[in-house]
Amino acid sequence: MEEVVASKDLTQRKGIFEQIKEELTLHTDTEEATFYKAIEDATRSKNVHEQMEHADEEHDEIRTYI
Repeated sequence: MEEVVASKDLTQRKGIFEQIKEELTLHTDTEEATFYKAIEDATRSKNVHEQMEHADEEHDEIRTYI
């Protein structure tokens, strides 16, 4: 984000932002599909389930912001 803010060139800023957006989207999608699913499948803990729900909410926030 520092690069986006520091850049004076609008086209460059958009390009940097699109790269950030793409990488965050890939990260959240991959994490949800593999890591979170594996954790939820491996445990029946209510605490773990609540943490996974919280993480999903954070990912939803990221998607909303970008």
